[in-house]
Amino acid sequence: MDNSKHNKIFDWIHGKGSAQSNLEALDQLCKTPLSPETEQTLHDYWKTIPENGDALRSRAAFDGFCRRVGLSDSIGRRIVWGRRVRNLAAALFLPVALFSLLLWLNPRQADVEWCEFAVAQGHTDSLVLPDNSRVWLNAGSHLIYPRRFNNKTRKVFLSGEAFFEVAKDAEHPFIVNADQVQVRVLGTRFNVTSYEEMNSVAISLIEGSVSMGVTRENFKRDILLVPGDVVRYDKVSGAVEQRHQPAEAYLSWRHGDFYFNNQPLDEIAAQFERVFKVKIFIVDRSVGETRYSLAFVNGESLDQMLRAIAGNDLRIDRDKEMIIIRKKR
Repeated sequence: MDNSKHNKIFDWIHGKGSAQSNLEALDQLCKTPLSPETEQTLHDYWKTIPENGDALRSRAAFDGFCRRVGLSDSIGRRIVWGRRVRNLAAALFLPVALFSLLLWLNPRQADVEWCEFAVAQGHTDSLVLPDNSRVWLNAGSHLIYPRRFNNKTRKVFLSGEAFFEVAKDAEHPFIVNADQVQVRVLGTRFNVTSYEEMNSVAISLIEGSVSMGVTRENFKRDILLVPGDVVRYDKVSGAVEQRHQPAEAYLSWRHGDFYFNNQPLDEIAAQFERVFKVKIFIVDRSVGETRYSLAFVNGESLDQMLRAIAGNDLRIDRDKEMIIIRKKR
């Protein structure tokens, strides 16, 4: 990062920046993933926090940081900045965690009050955003949003799956940040699937117009969706697949149904874990990588769905909330 960007972040932290400078600093801090230069700037700031100042406040902020990025207290005390933390934390929540830490340490500098809405495994829930947009969240999902939209854009951060009904506002685009993907709309209905453990991010458009941007190292792409389009972005390979598909396929979760389209068993098992609050172990790696296209829309139980997936090739052993899947010998 050049010195000007480095200085803008430090000026924002210490309340010295102009309005434009602060917006540019926040843009760097909220990018997903953080650039190595921004990480270094935050590392530099971290080292300036006094250990012998306000001990209670400093400790509370550090504990909050550890909880947000998913580190245990024992690991947190031995924290090593950079890739190690990035790998331990969800790609979405690391920049938000750092952002929250800075706000906690410098509450007077916060122009935006951020809120987090989390849905536990085994549940779905919904909320109305400050602009009257409605969001339904699937099990194990998190949404971070400002208490008030007071900038040129309406930006939120998602980890998990959510269906959005966005209130129309042509002067203030609505933006969903989901890992390496950014969805930009004015007013529409669409679904986003972006769980941390999934290798892909999927966007499905019900009505209106959506622009999906993908940003990663040395790669940037913008895709325009029309109603009925489904775009799946592979976070590992960078491949983008766009196809037309019935909307019901990606809205089935809102009605307690399940629709899997060419998805590996690892992802299917992860979804079952979130919805049914069970733990599923797949013994054979090749089994977890096997892809399935299945629909369960008649209220099937978990056991019924597992038996349908297993067929004559797999063995499923269940002991209460523990499920083991392996090849038949």
